[in-house]
Amino acid sequence: MEIPLRKEIFNILKDKNIDFLAGNHPVWNKLINNTAKFRDHLLTIEPSSRPSLSKNPFWEITSKYRFDILRKDIKEIANALAVSIGLSTLYYPQVTKRTDIHAPTMADRFFWYHVDYGIRLISSGWDRIALMLDSAFDLNTKTKCSLPLVLSKISNHDNLMVNQVDFKCLRRFCDTDFKDLQAGPGKGFRHETTHLFLTYTRIYFEFLESHSTKQVEVPPDLRPKERLDFLTNHHKFYLFGILKSSRLVSFKWPK
Repeated sequence: MEIPLRKEIFNILKDKNIDFLAGNHPVWNKLINNTAKFRDHLLTIEPSSRPSLSKNPFWEITSKYRFDILRKDIKEIANALAVSIGLSTLYYPQVTKRTDIHAPTMADRFFWYHVDYGIRLISSGWDRIALMLDSAFDLNTKTKCSLPLVLSKISNHDNLMVNQVDFKCLRRFCDTDFKDLQAGPGKGFRHETTHLFLTYTRIYFEFLESHSTKQVEVPPDLRPKERLDFLTNHHKFYLFGILKSSRLVSFKWPK
């Protein structure tokens, strides 16, 4: 039996041209195929007795086991982000249009919950991609791993890779749209959401500023649409990142 909410979300995602990475989806297939040779290499150095994930932290399991987890997680984050976008879009028409008062409804709270969660997912997804590249290029950045650091280390140690189109595309993204997560007010959405304050809390204080100082350039009423568009755009960027990064792994570890 079809669940009404699930059907509604899938219709929203279909309208937005957002896919799930399931079955034979091209992006998922390319991730698996492009990284297959490197995984084969990891399999050759896999010890006969593998530490259990249930008894060990991520960094103490084997490289091959970590890599399998990363590939699975990269896909699941893309799908979770799609759900976040679907639910945010579902509640968007009911978001309160603010004038002189700030009185959040449950629709407001549901909308902003999924926006904040989506931003966390985007950040986590790029962290997973960075970890995958870190492993394939043996960079050993460990807990300091991030996309900018990984791309910088590759630039410093692999002249052939720097000239690859896929590397240049990732570098360009890192220097432009990725900065929406890393830079800007509060050092980017990523750091606000995970360390400083929620996106919705920012909206509340922007509302107060707009009625006390009249210095807010963008009225808070416009922020929900901006954030929803942000999630949708970054879902596309993320799938692009999966493809580009997996091709770099394939170039490093050709079949």
